[in-house]
Amino acid sequence: MKRTRVRRSVLAALLLGLVMSGYLCSSAMGQAALQGQWRTLPYLMPINPVHLALMNNGKGLIVSGSGSLPTNTKYEAAVWDPHAGTITTQPTAWDMFCNGMGVLPDGR
Repeated sequence: MKRTRVRRSVLAALLLGLVMSGYLCSSAMGQAALQGQWRTLPYLMPINPVHLALMNNGKGLIVSGSGSLPTNTKYEAAVWDPHAGTITTQPTAWDMFCNGMGVLPDGR
């Protein structure tokens, strides 16, 4: 009997905590008008995008790599400009598959 009361008290406290956190943290929820939103682009990516890094100019540097397939030796990268809707590809001399790329604030 005593354990049942304790369990009910704990469950009630957890439920109250969840309700309060949802109420108090509503400002942390995404707002499409302020934060942006996901959408499907009207064009296709000409390479197989494996990794993307946001550059300091608002463009994305995309790397395709081999996909760990020894027969795939066509290594490419692309620069995606979401504002202009353009993708510029270029070959790379080495396989950058899963490279762990990072971009510094100064663009390097």
